[in-house]
Amino acid sequence: MKIQVKDLTAGFHKNPILENVSFEISKGGIWFLLGPNGSGKSTLIKTLGGYITPEKGDILYDNIPLKNIPIKKRAKIIAYMPQKFYSQSMTVEDFVTMGATPYLSPFQQPQKSHREKAKKYIEEMGISHLSQRSTEEISGGELQLACLAKTFTQETDYILLDEPTSGLDVKRQQDFMKKVKALSKENQNKLIILSVHDPNLALQYGDGILLIKDKKVDIIPKTDEFAKSLLKKLIPVYGNDLNLSEEGFLYWKT
Repeated sequence: MKIQVKDLTAGFHKNPILENVSFEISKGGIWFLLGPNGSGKSTLIKTLGGYITPEKGDILYDNIPLKNIPIKKRAKIIAYMPQKFYSQSMTVEDFVTMGATPYLSPFQQPQKSHREKAKKYIEEMGISHLSQRSTEEISGGELQLACLAKTFTQETDYILLDEPTSGLDVKRQQDFMKKVKALSKENQNKLIILSVHDPNLALQYGDGILLIKDKKVDIIPKTDEFAKSLLKKLIPVYGNDLNLSEEGFLYWKT
């Protein structure tokens, strides 16, 4: 398992948001993507998923350039959960089962094995009681969990989550991340990259951090001095008021 980004420049309308970005992650786990608003977190996530074509540079999955992987095959390698999802009128079970779409032929209906897999992840998300409810009738937090179940039903080695905790209250953020961590432990061969705003979530649940600053990406692996290393990297981004508590959490001095 390995993702390599080489001299990547990406953006919109020839306006680069990321320039000459290079990094490599060669093991599974949860990697958090941090950076200020407008720094390019969503741009990087979408570019890694093939939804934005880079102006230059390469992205390789297991030494294969992303641009050389056919769209149908990509969906069996990379799963992407967008920042916003507009629900459709279908049951939660049907929605989650859609994660198996890359493995179906045109016009083929999901098989029993696909539904069983969807039910497994619905159960692991703790939303089995919602399985026959419409996605339009459940809360935003419940829909986020359904989206995560759908993403895991896709059964890919690489998972990209674009600000999955946005719009969730503090407790639901913790509940959501506990589910992601549990699924990561169960599937240690999967690499999950997710963007967030709260660096404490990264400290609490992350195996490493990608930090965007000035159109570049700095990679911060988890070490014994993880919190101190992150603080040192974050101060130039967020300012000198950022501090580290004795318990190992980041906070802003008032």
